[in-house]
Formats: sequence, C-alpha cells, structure tokens
Amino acid sequence: MLLQAPKLLNSRIKFAKVSNSLMITYANSKLNARVQRVVDYIKEIYQFRYLIRSLVKRDFKGNYRHSFLGYLWHVITPAAMIVIYMIVFSTVFGREIDNYWLYLCSGIFPWHFFISSLGSGTNCMVTHAGMIQKMYFPREALIYANAITNLITFLISYVLVIVLMILTGCHINIWSLLIVPIIIFFESVFVIGLTLALSSIDVYVRDVSHAIRLITMLWVWVTPVMYLSSINNGALQTILWVNPMTYFIESFHSCVYYGQIPTLEMISISFLLAAAAFVAGILIFKRLERGFAERL
Repeated sequence: MLLQAPKLLNSRIKFAKVSNSLMITYANSKLNARVQRVVDYIKEIYQFRYLIRSLVKRDFKGNYRHSFLGYLWHVITPAAMIVIYMIVFSTVFGREIDNYWLYLCSGIFPWHFFISSLGSGTNCMVTHAGMIQKMYFPREALIYANAITNLITFLISYVLVIVLMILTGCHINIWSLLIVPIIIFFESVFVIGLTLALSSIDVYVRDVSHAIRLITMLWVWVTPVMYLSSINNGALQTILWVNPMTYFIESFHSCVYYGQIPTLEMISISFLLAAAAFVAGILIFKRLERGFAERL
C-alpha cells in the first residue's frame, strides 16, 4: 500500500495537469470564437460601406429635396438657431451665466444630435420594411447611416459655434477642443447602441417609437443643457448624475464653454456608458433580428 501511494499521487497530479490544459484550451477556443465573430461582423459592415454611404447621401439630400438653397439649409438652420440663442435666450435666461449663448449651444447641439438620432432611428426598421424584405444587407446599416446623417448636421453646428467664438473673442483652449472629437465619438457609439436596441424592440412593439418622443421631451429637463449642473440640490441632483447624458453634455461644456479638459472620471464614465450601450444594443438586436421577416 505504501508503495502504491506515490503512484496514485503522480496519477492524480497528471490528471489535474491534463484537466487544467483542457480547460485552458476550451477557454482559448471560446475566446477565439468570440474574437472571430467580432472580426467577421466588422468585415461584413465594411463590405456594405457603399450602401451606408448611399443611405447617408439619400437622407442628407432628402431633407431639402427640390429646395432652391439645397445643402445651404444645413448651414442656415443651425446659424439661425445660434443667433436666436444669442439674442433671445441670453437676454431673457442668461443673466446668471456669462456668455449664456455659448453654454447653451455647447450643450444643446449634442442633445439635438442625440434625440434626432434616437427619434428617427427607433422606427428605422419599420420604415424600411420593404427594403429589408427585398434584399440582404446588415440591418444595422440603417442605424449607422441614420446616426452618420445626424452627426454631419451636428458637426456643422459645432463648427459654426467655434467660428462664432473666434469672432466674438471668447476664450478658446486648443487642447480642450482636441478632446471634443473623442467625446463626439463616445456619444455616437452610445446613441447607436441605444438605437440598435430600441429599433429592434420597435419591430415587435410599435409603441416604442412613440414613447421615445415623449421620453426625450421629459429627458431634457433632467439634463444640464439649459442650466448649470451645480445649481440643483437634493433629489434632482441625484437624478441628474444618474442620467447618462449628463456625462456627455458636461464633457462638452468643459471643453467648449469652460475651456477645460474634462476630468479622467468624466471621460472614463463616458467611455464605459458608450461601450455598455453598444454591446447591449448589438446583443439585443442580433437576438431579435431573427423575427424581423415575420413581424415586418
């Protein structure tokens, strides 16, 4: 018996080593499979980049089709909004905030991008039902094209704001402005993730697109777009910082209005919100996509 004990111990050690190696191999294979799915997904979207481009061109042209000024309306509309914010809102509401027009513009244009992308994207699958039923393409392309169209309008608005800052002699911090594209990217990923989830649910429950319009109307009042985030206390202050859009809007305020680089905490939370929303949106979309043909 004493002679057999070392042999039994060695066999158990060998078995444990084999089991560990098998578990590691299995884990690596699962990880490789997931990475491969991500790579395949990116390749598929890239293959249909021309479709996304054509959808963006169609939507961009369609807004002002047959109009005399055409694309100029994409500049005239935000320019008129900025003038209104400077003259009316700064006089009536902006007595406690210096350069209130700049504070308002630095937050309200990202907010418009958010609600425009979410509002038009939520019923994207339903409005393009004929296209979905007649041809194969990644259904997510409709969401990406919708977000890019609204993003272009947003970028035009922000360029006008920066030009007006230069003309009016407002303080500009070049280093903080360099952070703006990063925040724009995070917000774009966040809104795409939300839209992917909501648009897929809307195929099954058509009330979602109508509910989103009502929710965004209320949402703006708990987002520091038109007021300072520091002036609210109590329950509203808690609601304000539970609101994910607060982190994006405040980051824009920091970069453009205050001329300061957002804190690492603000940037990190914005990144995590964007990543979580996008991953959740993709998973929900892919899960519900299987029933689109029957529901549309």
